[in-house]
Parts: sequence; C-alpha cells; structure tokens
Amino acid sequence: MPFPRANRPAVRRSVAAQLKPTMKKTLLFTTLIAGVALVGCNKSTKSTTATTDTTTRDAAVANADTAATRAGNDLRSAANNAGDALRSAGTAMASSARQTEWKLTADDINADLAAHRDIVRTRENAGNATGKMDKSVLKSAVEGRIKADSELANLKLDVNPKSDGEIQLEGKAQTADQIGKAIALALDTDGVTKVTSKIKLADNAVKH
Repeated sequence: MPFPRANRPAVRRSVAAQLKPTMKKTLLFTTLIAGVALVGCNKSTKSTTATTDTTTRDAAVANADTAATRAGNDLRSAANNAGDALRSAGTAMASSARQTEWKLTADDINADLAAHRDIVRTRENAGNATGKMDKSVLKSAVEGRIKADSELANLKLDVNPKSDGEIQLEGKAQTADQIGKAIALALDTDGVTKVTSKIKLADNAVKH
C-alpha cells in the first residue's frame, strides 16, 4: 500500500541523514590518502635533490683535482724547459769561450785554411789521470760529442785517434765556424791532448 503524499518528504530526509556520515567518512579517508601521497612525493623530491647535490659536488671536486694536476704538470714542464734552455745557453757560452781561448774562431780558421796548412791545437791537463786511454774509447768519446751537436751532427767527419791522446779530424764542413767547433769539442774531451784538423770547406760552403 503506498504511503500518503504527506509522509514522503520525511522518508527523503531520513535517507539523506543516513548518507551524510558515510560521505563525511569517505571525504576524510580521501583527504588522508591525498596527504600521505603528498608527503611521499615531498620525501622523494628531497631524496632526488640530495642525490643531485652530492653528484654535482663530487664532479666539482674531480674537476678541481684534474685542473690542479694539469697545472702542476704544466709548471714542471715549464721548469724543465727553462732548465734545459739555461744549460744549453751555458754550454754554448762555454764552447764559444774555449774557441776564443784556443784560437778557433772563424777568423782563426780562415787564416789557417788560407795558408793551406793543417790546423793543429794542443792543450795541457787533458783530464786523463789514469794514464793512456784506449784509442777506441777516445774515438767513441769524440764522435759522440760531435754527433750530439746540432750544428755538426749532419757532417761526415772522420775521427782517427793517434798515440798519446792525439786526435786527427778529416772531412768536409760548410763553414769555418763548424771546423772550429769540431776541433774545440775534440780538444775538450777527456784524454785528448792534441787535435790535428784536416777538415776542408765543401765546394758549396758559406764563405765568411
């Protein structure tokens, strides 16, 4: 039997009243879930940021170490180059001084060549304190010094050891300076007391 119309609104209000607590609980539960999710996202973001910061810091430290190592290597290389340059300059000055002392300048050599005579130079205190030096040892020592010189390395010079520390040089040179330098290097070798040069100027030699 249907309810009278006068009683129908009361039924609707009763149903709405029953639904309100359920909706409130659902809304509260939904809000709680959203809050938990938000906290989780926040923690994840902080963790990612911390990891990124650590990686960036490690990379910066590695780059700094690499730069410091490179700078140290550059400084050592520059110091070595400067030392080599100073040693080369000192050797060149000493060689020039010996050439002047032993009358082996270009003018001296040209004068001997113009006179068509062998160029002979001697020195005392040759540095052979242990007596006579083996000829093969003396030959190797003089050849090594000549080959080590950038101005003389390409010249074909023969080194012939004689008796009592004498060295004889033969071959062709491009300049009088080269002849003087070859004689000076030979004469400055330990055990050498006398150098006789038969080195001539090549046909295409530079005239001074």
